[in-house]
Amino acid sequence: LMAPLVFGVVLDLAGGVIRAYPPADLAGVTNQFERYPSRLIAQYLKQAEVLGDVETFRMIGNNRRYWERLDNRPEGLVFVGDAVSYFNPMYGQGMTTAALGATVLRDVVQAADGEIEGFAATVQNGIARWVEIAFNNAVRMDSMYEGCEFINIERPQRYPEVEQALTGLATEDPEIAIEMRRAILNMDGSFVQRESVQRKIKDWIESGRTV
Repeated sequence: LMAPLVFGVVLDLAGGVIRAYPPADLAGVTNQFERYPSRLIAQYLKQAEVLGDVETFRMIGNNRRYWERLDNRPEGLVFVGDAVSYFNPMYGQGMTTAALGATVLRDVVQAADGEIEGFAATVQNGIARWVEIAFNNAVRMDSMYEGCEFINIERPQRYPEVEQALTGLATEDPEIAIEMRRAILNMDGSFVQRESVQRKIKDWIESGRTV
């Protein structure tokens, strides 16, 4: 059971950005891991029994459609899931926003009690609130790469010192690591405003450390 499980993780980790596509064969993937600071996965690959071929997946960007701004909306027409937004799967927010959209739809249906007027707009606006957070998170992460292209949106403002501090702290501080993950999955980054977190960020920046 271990071989397919770990191999699945390997496929997820062998990634690239800005058209630096990973290899599509086992030897190439193994060689890629050989070049990393830790060769643990490469060593495992050489010893493991591989049960299938290397499969690749290419995601060229994050996309959002502003259905909530649609004029002359037909009553009862609602867009959910990938029809509203889709993201790089590494960010883990596509299924989250789809599930939240379904929850919004359920709640509005129950509250409407059969009344259709304004129903579609209410659902679409409720979905947009969650999608806005997830999309901004994905775009902000992508903006870390200089070659990233932005179409119909502005490059978001970044705070490199804070981002570097959080990235570094997440490798050694359980509170930061857990809260950063929770912020992505729950789409709530308010933890950064906590006094304890602000103090850790300040101390990291003043120390002059780098990631």
